[in-house]
Amino acid sequence: MWKGIDAFEGTLDGDFNTIYGMNIYVNTYVAYNEIGFFRSARGATIKNLVLSSGTIYAYDEVTIVGGLIANAGHCTVSNCIVEELTISVSGDCVGLAGVIGYANGGTIINTVLKDSSISLREVNTGFGSNIASLACVCSVTLTVKNCSAINVKIYNVSTDDSDIADFVFTENGAGSSIISSYAWVSIAKTGENMVVHKTIYGSSSNFGDWMFNANINRGYPVQKSLLTVSSASSQTSAQVYSQLVDLGFTTA
Repeated sequence: MWKGIDAFEGTLDGDFNTIYGMNIYVNTYVAYNEIGFFRSARGATIKNLVLSSGTIYAYDEVTIVGGLIANAGHCTVSNCIVEELTISVSGDCVGLAGVIGYANGGTIINTVLKDSSISLREVNTGFGSNIASLACVCSVTLTVKNCSAINVKIYNVSTDDSDIADFVFTENGAGSSIISSYAWVSIAKTGENMVVHKTIYGSSSNFGDWMFNANINRGYPVQKSLLTVSSASSQTSAQVYSQLVDLGFTTA
């Protein structure tokens, strides 16, 4: 059974290739407690990578789970997409999220989590797990820019009081600098109905300031104010693409 990549410290440029069907299944005690495509990464750069239709099922003695990276120290994640990911954990998590489970500093830019679900059932009363759609942050500030979590569902089916954030969770006095980002996340706790959170971070609170176009930024949100004209429809696709590339958006 594949266990994920451990102790990654280099640069991975996926060239926008897609990895389909990642399947990590842990149902007994293991010697490691980090679960994800990258179990741990330090000072690494991961860019232009798409993870699609993956599953992570983890049971017993789990502490950190992340779809792309479980435990990240001062890493840079850019132009990545995690979509159609299912995470189901029965254990206790200091960090559980769709992109980075536990971030100690670093940057996430132009990255999207889409059409995914995250569920947790805690096993130890009083532990208090941390859950978020994009990332959980420990002691050093994480910078998040031009990122989105779209149609993500978080289920907490434990009897304990876990901390849940619709986008980024911070603890231990850590901060997070969130710029021009967008979350559309549904959260359900035990015995409660699903509640939908739509949140704009670091920009106008007006959803009309954002546009969705299947031909731009892979269909993910683009903040209109970042374009040099008020209406993208008055330009050719090539002109719009050129502007978005200059701004750091994904157009491939």
